[in-house]
Amino acid sequence: MPGDKQNDRKHHGGLNKAVCIFQEEIIADLANNGHPISPGSTGENILISGIPIGDIKPGVSLKFPNVELTITQDAPPCKTIKDSFISGQFSVISHKKQPNFTRWYAKVTQAGTIYLDDSIEMVN
Repeated sequence: MPGDKQNDRKHHGGLNKAVCIFQEEIIADLANNGHPISPGSTGENILISGIPIGDIKPGVSLKFPNVELTITQDAPPCKTIKDSFISGQFSVISHKKQPNFTRWYAKVTQAGTIYLDDSIEMVN
């Protein structure tokens, strides 16, 4: 993405970590359990809804009307997002501890613009 920068290139960014995706259903579940989480507070670039938790995994493609993203790996949480969780327990979205209850990194396989309320389809 032109002009895209990350402070920590070891853990963020690059072709396979171009976009961080989180599911609205996970945020809602966490908020309902008292976590002070909100859209964007964990650093995700795109918040999606309507795909069942557990269906997203590496190799799956997400197709928007003008963009296609391919999931490359889970996005391990770190202390910089601790304020979104009760007692700073960011590990509640660790794929290692809570499989599939996590954010995902994706690479861009078809570049374009994603708009608010765009439809999304899971491919593969």
